[in-house]
Amino acid sequence: MTDTAMPATEAEPTIAEPVTEELSQAARERIAAANAEAAKYRIKARDAATTAKAAAEQEFGDQIHALTEQNTGLSTQLAQLQAALAAGVPADLVSELAPLLRGENPEELAEHAARLAQRFNLTAPAGPARERAVDPSQGHGDTRTSADSFFVNYAFDL
Repeated sequence: MTDTAMPATEAEPTIAEPVTEELSQAARERIAAANAEAAKYRIKARDAATTAKAAAEQEFGDQIHALTEQNTGLSTQLAQLQAALAAGVPADLVSELAPLLRGENPEELAEHAARLAQRFNLTAPAGPARERAVDPSQGHGDTRTSADSFFVNYAFDL
C-alpha cells in the first residue's frame, strides 16, 4: 500500500452570480406592492376597530353610566349605615337615621352620626338592650303532682 495523498476535494462555495438589475427591479416592485397591500389592510383594520369601539361606547355607554351611578349610591348608603352603627345608634333606628347623614367621606359621616345620636339621645345603652322578662309563675305555685294530691286527699279524708 502506498501512501499516496489524494488531493482533498473540498467543495468550494460558489459565489452566486450577481442579481441582474432586471430581477432586483421586479423583486422590488413585488415587495412594494405587497407592502402597499399590507398597509391598505392595516388601515382597514384600524378603521374597523375605531368603528367597533364607537359603536360599543354608544351601545353600552348609558348602561355603564347607570351602573357607575348605582355603585356610587350603594357605596354611600353603606358608608352611612356603618357610620350610624359606629355612633352607637340602636339597630332598630339605624335605617331611619342613616339616610339623614351628610358628609363626603367616612370621617365626616361618622362625625355627623355622632352629633345626631347625641342631639336626639339615640345612643344604645351600654348594657343589654333589654332586661330579661321574669316569669312570676316560675318557682311558685302548686308543685304537687297528681300522686301527691291523691295521697293528701286520701289521708285527710279518712
